[in-house]
Amino acid sequence: MHLKSFVGEYGLFPFFEQLSTTQCWSDAKLIIEKHLAGYPSLALQSQKRNEILSLAKSLPFWQAHLNDIETFEQIPLTYKSDYVTGFPEQNVLPHRKEEHQTLASGGTSERMTVVTDFAKRDRLRALENVNIALSHQTFWARKTLDIPPSACNVTCGLIDKGPEAIWPFLRWATLTRQWNHEDTMSNLRGRIERQWLMQRTTVSPITAGDWSHICKQIDPILALLAKSRTEILRGYPLFIYWIALRAAELNTVLPALSTVIPYGGLAAENMVNTIKQSLKVNFVNLYGTGEVGSIGASPVDQHAVSIYQDDIYVELLDDNERLIVEPGILGRVVVTDLNNKVMPIIRYAIGDTAQWQNLANGRQALLVQGRAVENIVTVHGNIMTARMLQNFVLSNPNVVNFVLVQNTVNQFTLKIVKRGEVSNSSFTALHEVLGGKSVQLNIIEEPFLTPKSSGKYLASEPLKNTPELHAEDVVEFVPLESTKCSLVEHFSLRDVRSPMGKKVCYLDNAATTPKPNVVVNEVARVLSKATGNVHRGAHFLSDAITEQFEQARADIARFIGATPANIVLLRNTTECLNLIAQQSCFANVITSAAEHHANFLPWKQKSVINLNDALHIDFFALEKEMQRAPHSLVTLAHISNVTGNLLDVDRVVELARKYHCKVLLDAAQSVPHMPIDVNKLSVDFLVFSGHKMGGPSGVGVLWGRTEALEQLSPVQWGGSMVEKVSSQQNILKPIPWRFEAGTPAMENVVGLAAAARFLMDIGMDNVQQHVDGLTQKLRRALKASYPALVLGDIDAPGPVSLNPTSMSAQFIANILSERDGICVRAGFHCAQPLHEQINSQGTLRISPWLMNTDEDIDKCIDAVRRVLASDAEAHKVIA
Repeated sequence: MHLKSFVGEYGLFPFFEQLSTTQCWSDAKLIIEKHLAGYPSLALQSQKRNEILSLAKSLPFWQAHLNDIETFEQIPLTYKSDYVTGFPEQNVLPHRKEEHQTLASGGTSERMTVVTDFAKRDRLRALENVNIALSHQTFWARKTLDIPPSACNVTCGLIDKGPEAIWPFLRWATLTRQWNHEDTMSNLRGRIERQWLMQRTTVSPITAGDWSHICKQIDPILALLAKSRTEILRGYPLFIYWIALRAAELNTVLPALSTVIPYGGLAAENMVNTIKQSLKVNFVNLYGTGEVGSIGASPVDQHAVSIYQDDIYVELLDDNERLIVEPGILGRVVVTDLNNKVMPIIRYAIGDTAQWQNLANGRQALLVQGRAVENIVTVHGNIMTARMLQNFVLSNPNVVNFVLVQNTVNQFTLKIVKRGEVSNSSFTALHEVLGGKSVQLNIIEEPFLTPKSSGKYLASEPLKNTPELHAEDVVEFVPLESTKCSLVEHFSLRDVRSPMGKKVCYLDNAATTPKPNVVVNEVARVLSKATGNVHRGAHFLSDAITEQFEQARADIARFIGATPANIVLLRNTTECLNLIAQQSCFANVITSAAEHHANFLPWKQKSVINLNDALHIDFFALEKEMQRAPHSLVTLAHISNVTGNLLDVDRVVELARKYHCKVLLDAAQSVPHMPIDVNKLSVDFLVFSGHKMGGPSGVGVLWGRTEALEQLSPVQWGGSMVEKVSSQQNILKPIPWRFEAGTPAMENVVGLAAAARFLMDIGMDNVQQHVDGLTQKLRRALKASYPALVLGDIDAPGPVSLNPTSMSAQFIANILSERDGICVRAGFHCAQPLHEQINSQGTLRISPWLMNTDEDIDKCIDAVRRVLASDAEAHKVIA
């Protein structure tokens, strides 16, 4: 036995079980014993189902449905939409508030909120440890490398880095005095179990790109696996598949690696065989959801899943909700969590399809077939599941990623990412299953695919101006070709002409950005087809827009690595800042002379830090002010909207923690241009506007740490932000809804989520690379010609501003607009204190973004040089 496992088994685990209210590790051992012995505990499962039925009848939400229901199987099915905001808070059983936790599951399609207690959460963690133990048929941990969804975000769409390590967590709990809260001990327990006793380490998030780019990030993981002699590898199935392909390319041998554990359930035979052969490992599949935790794990070396029958009751139902018990018949997966006694998730249809499979020992296991929405009904009435699709496509080992899109009833597009030659004949079997000569299958090569469309089937993506084919038509394969759709093509603004007939060259993105077509279409859809009001109303349209609104909140949260419960949706950055400025808890505010007026004017009691000669924050003066006024709020811009300089956030946060200050980051200029992870930044508040990142105007986002938001009080009162109003008292809704009085800009919030998804699909690393490349080309060229006029560092990532002396910035901007169709900004840019410090009467600001190209930058550089070279010539053009 490993020493750490021995210490955990006989020391820390019993100690933790005394401190919390659960014997989860002891229970986990029993589950392992039963699985190794092969005996399902059906009697205990039946007892728990009866308890759940009795408990459900006491909850108000279910009483109307369950009065006449006597058996468990008569309970109505529930879906994610049943658990949207409002349901859990109304149905928590009456225990102390601090014993509960509200968990938000921000999936790719919907948002679900689940209330649980800490004992339940500890049990879910124990089941994760069961997964590891069952993978090698022993109680004791082996060295494990965990590649969580947050790390392999290129395939799953998440961007957070997961929980921090043990020592930073201990430091946080001590500094914030959180040791009196049961949640803290539960969190510490989870970290010690996973990171120390279970010997699990994780990797950093992966960014999107082509196969060579992915390989550059996989190679260090292979090196780590070899050097650390890791025995267990966990991760998203497609990402493990990539690791296996790369290991085969490099002839990498990992003798210590014995088992891979993909999570997610879906891993078809071709993927499994490639992984096993390339890595020389056993394959142990896991299945579970964020809502109910682990559902089961396969025995050694197979991908069918055995269910944890003490904890989970799983049913397969047909379209008429009849129970399926025979193997090989496709059905919907319905899960009942038998241990959540706070708010039972009762007969929850999780959206997957599967079929039972008989195992050699006479027991049944679940063979997952993929999401129900990804099942394709072919023109001949047959069903092709996601598992079948994966098998067809990955039969060609040179395909590393794919997405199948159904454009019409009998027209499909298969987008593939390849690492070598791929022939059309590779997809003949897929073509035949889809309908053969009755359908058209277009095959297109992509440089890379985004998380939203990675390795799966999209339900619908209509082609423009494409007539629908008829079943009798005979259509052959379309030749393999490379798609060259540029970023420019996503923006209709590109087609606009100036009054003088010049094609627009839009370089005023720091003020507001063009809207990609997906955003325009989404706003139009809501305006035309989603009439109703959010968080109120009793009809289906109101329910639909509420669900879309809260899903938008989840997508916006995902964009900055946050959770939806910490996202407040207001009108703009200005309103977000004013909400905080009107709080009495911030007696003193420290800001700088470089701030936008929105981050300068609202603060009543403020200390203003001047900039140094390089137009950066004077950190000596900043620390001196924090020392003079500890517990202040420090509010600064991440990127200056004038100089373009980037703030050293880490240094600000380090000083703030030293003097017990909170940090508010104005990220209006940084969020559109670079990856943002609020957890990595470690600030307390972050604000930004939708219209500067391709979204509609009228939406501002305030993110705050939970403990920071809890200090705030509403400053606007009205509908939608209260649970109950009476003559005696007002009961506020939970955060964030208590800050969102009145009807919100529903279509604009949904539009902002579309912009966030658009940027995440491109990949924020790719966005940053594109924008930085244009900005640096512009800045370096102008700085070389006019070193005294260009503000900011040579490598500043933000807008490029010139401080002209011989003519006004407004005059230059007019020339560029009328003569060349170039749109730039001139004036003080709502930052007059900064212009006073540099003795400027206004600057000319040029700011590229996604719609711009190298040709735009060349055109602008040439136009500026011509204007500055000859005042007389410029006046002639104006005249």
